[in-house]
Amino acid sequence: MELKTLQAEVKSILTDYPKTRDSNELLYGRYLQNHGVTMVTVNAFFNRFREYKVATFESVTRCRRKIVEEHPELGASPEVQELRDERQLEMFGFSKGRSNYDI
Repeated sequence: MELKTLQAEVKSILTDYPKTRDSNELLYGRYLQNHGVTMVTVNAFFNRFREYKVATFESVTRCRRKIVEEHPELGASPEVQELRDERQLEMFGFSKGRSNYDI
């Protein structure tokens, strides 16, 4: 899938379904629904991933971040963004072998 096509689709989802702005999982779920992936088990989905011809979770979330850079109004709610910022700080500390917020 071309990134421009994926980016347009992700932007459309973020615009049409505001709750997806707060959850990458909801965003990816809506993206999969748009591609005909409905209720399947996780195992069945990953075993047949290539057959679905969909972008990876990482590609969709990267597109979301790029879109939000250009269109901040499509970003997460302030509460969710605050939680994401806190988690990012925790991950920075973790990756450097430090305890929480000891950066």
